[in-house]
Amino acid sequence: MPVPLQIQLLGSFAVKLDDQPIHSFRSAKARALLAFLAAQPEREHPRAAMATLLWGDLPDAAAKTNLRVELSNLKKLLGDHPGLVITRNTVRVDSLLVTVDAVNFHERVSALLALPAETQATQLYRLSAALDDYGGDFLVGFHLDDSPDFDDWQRTTREHLHELMMQALETLQIRHAEQARWDELAEAARRQLAAQPWHEPAHRRLIQALAAQGKTQAALAQYESCRAVLAAELGVEPSAETADLVARLRGDTSSPPPVRHNLPPQLKSFVGRSAEIERLGALVQSERLVTLLGIGGVGKSRLAQTVAQQALHRFAQGVWFVPLTNITAGDAAHQQIALAVAAAVGLQVTDTQTPLRELITHLAGQEMLLVLDNWDHLTHSAAALLYPLLEETPVRVLATSRARLHIEGEAVVRLDGLQPADGFALFVDRAQRIVPDFAVNQEIDDPAGIFRICEQVGGLPLGIELAASWAEHFTIAEISRSVAEIEVEPQRSDEFVQRHQRIGTIFEYSWRLLSAPLQQILARFSVFRGGFDRDAAAAVASSTLTDLSVLIAHSLVQRVSAGRYDLHPLIQEFAAQKLADDQLLPLHAAHSRHFLSLLVAADHAAWGVDLRGDAENVRSAWQRAVLAGDAQILALAVTPFSEFMAQFGLLGDAEMLFQDAAERFQQDEEQRELVAQLLHQQWRFTRALRGMTVAEDLLHRVLATSQDAALQLQIHSDLSTGYAEAGAWADANFHFDAAEALARQLTDPLAYIRTVESRIHVNALHFRGDLQQGIVRLQEMFPLLDAIPDPGAAHENMRFQLNLSLALVAMRYGDYALALQHSLSNLDYVTRLKHRHKRVWCLLDLALIEQFAGLYPAAVEHNLEALSLAEEINALDDLGLLSANFCLMLRPMGKLEEGLAYGQRGAQILHGLGIARQEGQARNRIGHTLLALRRWDEAYAAYAAALTVWEPLQHPNHIEAVAGRAVAAHRLGDHDEAMRLVDEALSFVESNGLIGVVEPVLLLLHCEDVLRGLGESTRAGQVLQTAISWVDTIAGRISDEDVRVSFLARPDHRVLAQRVGDRAQMWFKSTSA
Repeated sequence: MPVPLQIQLLGSFAVKLDDQPIHSFRSAKARALLAFLAAQPEREHPRAAMATLLWGDLPDAAAKTNLRVELSNLKKLLGDHPGLVITRNTVRVDSLLVTVDAVNFHERVSALLALPAETQATQLYRLSAALDDYGGDFLVGFHLDDSPDFDDWQRTTREHLHELMMQALETLQIRHAEQARWDELAEAARRQLAAQPWHEPAHRRLIQALAAQGKTQAALAQYESCRAVLAAELGVEPSAETADLVARLRGDTSSPPPVRHNLPPQLKSFVGRSAEIERLGALVQSERLVTLLGIGGVGKSRLAQTVAQQALHRFAQGVWFVPLTNITAGDAAHQQIALAVAAAVGLQVTDTQTPLRELITHLAGQEMLLVLDNWDHLTHSAAALLYPLLEETPVRVLATSRARLHIEGEAVVRLDGLQPADGFALFVDRAQRIVPDFAVNQEIDDPAGIFRICEQVGGLPLGIELAASWAEHFTIAEISRSVAEIEVEPQRSDEFVQRHQRIGTIFEYSWRLLSAPLQQILARFSVFRGGFDRDAAAAVASSTLTDLSVLIAHSLVQRVSAGRYDLHPLIQEFAAQKLADDQLLPLHAAHSRHFLSLLVAADHAAWGVDLRGDAENVRSAWQRAVLAGDAQILALAVTPFSEFMAQFGLLGDAEMLFQDAAERFQQDEEQRELVAQLLHQQWRFTRALRGMTVAEDLLHRVLATSQDAALQLQIHSDLSTGYAEAGAWADANFHFDAAEALARQLTDPLAYIRTVESRIHVNALHFRGDLQQGIVRLQEMFPLLDAIPDPGAAHENMRFQLNLSLALVAMRYGDYALALQHSLSNLDYVTRLKHRHKRVWCLLDLALIEQFAGLYPAAVEHNLEALSLAEEINALDDLGLLSANFCLMLRPMGKLEEGLAYGQRGAQILHGLGIARQEGQARNRIGHTLLALRRWDEAYAAYAAALTVWEPLQHPNHIEAVAGRAVAAHRLGDHDEAMRLVDEALSFVESNGLIGVVEPVLLLLHCEDVLRGLGESTRAGQVLQTAISWVDTIAGRISDEDVRVSFLARPDHRVLAQRVGDRAQMWFKSTSA
């Protein structure tokens, strides 16, 4: 066996042979050579490439001689160690015979990070040990003055290993937080902060860990440290998430805490159950599935909510209450439950038929508690949902049910009636709400009677509350006698069934105490879903405020907030049974018409405030109208309902609902126009979820179905957009022309404005048309819009679209100041509107404009916000483009590995959706990033993939891929291919100019790099002059001095200035002034 050879690259460079340090290296180049080989063991490095890497400024013969000398000396210095393998043409390090700390670190950490979350949680000690081996950044303090290629490689490798270390620390913290291991979390956070003091998430986790250990003052001190570091290093304040965390620690109610739950507010006091609360609180921490078992009316839901409320601080991703009452039992019930859970946690699924898999993917790594309430009718679906959910995610579940779910590992807590003292206290509390002096007048006279009532109703809270509601009219003795009189012989001996029957008899007695009109009103209330307000009660159930007050006093209706009411599920069940069959259709029709009419009449901006609480009622109203075939109300509501679903990001649900509605009326010849409208709205959501290619057939179905000129105009416009994306400009222009012809026939100014705007917008997207003239035409549309009488929501939406298009066209033209102006105006509008999807669009455009203007911190902030929001609503087309754009933004900032990951994600999404133009952009950016990483083979292949996408589109930006591929070919030694590609790129630029090229300066720098490397100095200089002229031209178009200065200071422009020398320094005089 050879003696051990150890090479240390993390921290300072060091070598040990047989445990003895070696210091007598011939030169820094010898150290660099060994480091380069050791960091990439088993890779055969051509000697010619090594010579160029380290002596690229020398003639080839001299460089190869130097390499030969250094290799000979290394071989002697290492005692002819077999780990250094030198052949006539190549050299490598044998990983089996040489230990390299950086390689070991990379392999161990990468393997651990690739593990599933559940496995990672058991391997944290290994991850921590691997991090202990990170002795410092790669080759700290080492530098070669005359080898820029080596320096580039060293910097890239250092960044990659540092990023891997940071990712490992991030994972370590997440896993410790999931297991509430606060000491370990604090240690990992401190390690990350030692490596990167301005890393805010680590500050936040350290604050969380200290607070969880009761060290509030230390947590607050850490926040002040965080503020100081962020101000000094980045010039920013802590994020809202960090500030909110500290506000909660301080008890500061001026800053609202982030929404981490959807638990309903409780307006009545919770009485008793202290032992159950303590036991359940412990179980939800130690067990994955806890089922709270009991009959209806025993208080399962209220107890589960109380336990969940107290557990909020223990779950980083929150506590989410999911009522299952309205889910229909059946083979697909588990998928419907998954949809309900997804809606509660804010996930918009793409496949509404089988959403469980998407939900599980989303919940991987999420530390949360799900309260799944009322499994009574769904127990047969428990296994299909809960086994994959519990096996593949770390979430914990608190379930309520009348029967066990029969899931392995299920911890069951059986809930019986209240203890006598608690039942007594509950009765008194509820009676006092009706008769404030109840305790003084009656309790002392007959306490035994109250205990007797509680015993008669089996200690069931619902029964006690109903009985207590009679206290205004009856004495305790009379209530007790009444309860005794209405008891019936149980039909079964099962105690649960007996108690359920007892609640039913209590309800029956309460029902008999109501007048006939109140009985009808209560029965009609059972039609509501998720509660109702006073207006809905009046419109649907003919109820007055007095009626509501009486029913609340009888504990048959619950007041959940000011002006809002609901029924206990058991009361709703009993009340629904009182409805005659002939009452259902008119009642459902009244419910549908009330909520859909409300939707039609409401201002879109008010939906978030006025209708969010009635989302279930609105959805139910739509479904009932479809089932009833109420074409009249559906025709009025189709567009507002579509906007409502889009505003709240319910894309997958909306797609399914519109599809079902279209199928319902498909065979009805009289409803062809309604079917066309429904198909058009289905297309809207299908496109967002699955891409234009999948959705296109729906548009052609609309054209074949509808005779409505306004709808046909819109369809032609939509089709032109789709064909433009596919590069089918003949088809696109055909539909543009058809849309304009229809607009002229309609003599509708709004339709005309929309058609003009759409054509300019789409052409600008693809760098087509006269951009300067496009700005003028769009600006001419505003006076036309203002002249339309009685402006409404459609006018405001058109103004928004005009501003969107102006921002885009101004960006394409190069006036980034004008583009920013309109983009910021749009963002302000959608903020007021509270439209989540439109906010994504505005942030996307704003971030891209800021990127082109050189405003990188703002661009990153806005792109990240848009990414987060697009993920929440699952707008996949936006998510793909935002990921590709983020790659574009991160590269100039030096965040290459992160940028590459986003670019690859974007390309994958866009390819799946069939959005070729945007996929081509993403693949260009992948290639550019790989070039910056000096991964020539991968870059060459990436550009080939990009060109395959671009080929059928005839899009000018394909030329970026050509020029980038030339650089990769040159670096790989294929000089003929490199020159051919440069000639192709420059020929295109000469013929077509740079319009349509996203990164024109980068394209020209790539061409210049190859030309300079191949000795074509004259042509290289000409290319630089072309780049200077381009930058000069765009700078002259920017209508704001500050934005112009920022644009000129972009990293690619500074590289251009460095290559040109003094001739370009005039650009930067203003930036240094």
